[in-house]
Amino acid sequence: MERFEAENLLSVPSTHRQCIVTGDTLPCAQMVRFVTSPDGCITPDLQQKLPGRGLWVTANHDLIRQAVARKQFARAARASVEVSDDLPERVSALLHRQFFNLLGLVRKAGGIVLGSAKVISAVEKKQAFLVLHAADGSIDERGKIDRLAHHCQIETRSVSLVAELSAALGKENVVHCAIIDKGWANRLSETCDRIIRYQPKEETRII
Repeated sequence: MERFEAENLLSVPSTHRQCIVTGDTLPCAQMVRFVTSPDGCITPDLQQKLPGRGLWVTANHDLIRQAVARKQFARAARASVEVSDDLPERVSALLHRQFFNLLGLVRKAGGIVLGSAKVISAVEKKQAFLVLHAADGSIDERGKIDRLAHHCQIETRSVSLVAELSAALGKENVVHCAIIDKGWANRLSETCDRIIRYQPKEETRII
């Protein structure tokens, strides 16, 4: 007997859903929603807004891989569905896109400063709520900023590569940036955590 009952609204709070793989009930923010498209394909719905019955999986690469391999989407949907083998990688790409899109919105809202000098200044003045580094930037410079941020109790993250960070922010050679708006910082930090939780066990924990 299956441990789950897909989107059982009678027993699961509206803010939680049941994972079709593990049977665990978790907050929606810790899960990925999938729907069946009109042509019968399983489609990720990270915004949780697409029409149709939701099929929920814990936001973890290995569990989505398991759902694909064991044909659990078809069982949960109670229908014949098409599931691409690269579904876990597609979800990963969407999560990263979500992070970079959010970073672009922060820039447009004026909630970010760029460059090591401005980042250091924002940290020293305790105007920064989150510091982001390109993972392939200078280790010495990153260490210097991290020590200062730690002293000021400001969170730091190593994220992606210089080229990707620069592209997201529409600037060249972005290695360090600081988020100076608390609300945006919280949203970015939560998105980073979601990506880290999603990664396969063997991957390095940067996004």
